[in-house]
Amino acid sequence: MRNKPTEAESVLWNYLSGNRMGAHFRRQYPVFGYIPDFLCISHKLIIEIDGGYHFEGEQIEKDTERTSYLNSIGYTVLRFTNEEVLCNIDAVLEKISDNLGDKKSNQAPLPSGGVGGGYYRKLRTIEMQRLTVEEFREAEKLPLVVVLDDVRSMYNVGSVFRTSDAFRVERICLCGITSTPPHPEIHKTALGAEDSVAWQYFPTALEAVKALRRQGYTVLAVEQAEGSTLLPSFLPEQGRRYAVVLGNEVKGVHQDVIDASDGCLEIPQLGTKHSMNVSVTAGIIIYQFARALLL
Repeated sequence: MRNKPTEAESVLWNYLSGNRMGAHFRRQYPVFGYIPDFLCISHKLIIEIDGGYHFEGEQIEKDTERTSYLNSIGYTVLRFTNEEVLCNIDAVLEKISDNLGDKKSNQAPLPSGGVGGGYYRKLRTIEMQRLTVEEFREAEKLPLVVVLDDVRSMYNVGSVFRTSDAFRVERICLCGITSTPPHPEIHKTALGAEDSVAWQYFPTALEAVKALRRQGYTVLAVEQAEGSTLLPSFLPEQGRRYAVVLGNEVKGVHQDVIDASDGCLEIPQLGTKHSMNVSVTAGIIIYQFARALLL
């Protein structure tokens, strides 16, 4: 799997992303051991963009074998060349649209009411088609780094690893007293995500923030502060790389780290408590970025 899309893939993704064609497509999402360029699960439609090597030697036979297998399990495979996408995008989009119209979505309707309607069946683990650790490391990542500033609980650290794995976070920076893998308490909540998600250690979060800003990241501390941006009004921008800093369970993010950051994000809270568990906060923040930049 490639980290960077080709020019033709980027062009087509601009038309497929965001349900622009009336169907939800995913990029490089595994299907029974194969990783197609684009996949619409609800219509069982796969789109492949073929470069020159697809027309050489053994690759022709491999592509034919893969297409035959995917057809046998109910998927339609559309193949386009780079030249078709770059030079005749209208014809490509018309063919995709025709196939979406021909194939009725197999997504179950939402229940209209009542209890126990039997509309949904829990998926078995084998049906979820999760990546292997090796596939995860090669997959396209969410352009987000999570910085943990003196997070005391190893259970919280493990939970952040697990959420970061779920949304393919680029990496985690473990700072100060924050423990690092391997450790049984981290593993208890990470459940192996500490092996898939990249991480590095810094003596202080301030050092991590300075290093990330030098690398071109926009760094945002997650904290209740004067002038902070409320999360519902924040929309990450495509093409930018971000880092978020999550603080200690009691003291939060250090003030010098806030001072060195580009801004602050705040999650609105409506109850009696003034804070949430750091791992819960991480889940909310990471999902906001994933929803805008990757999903």
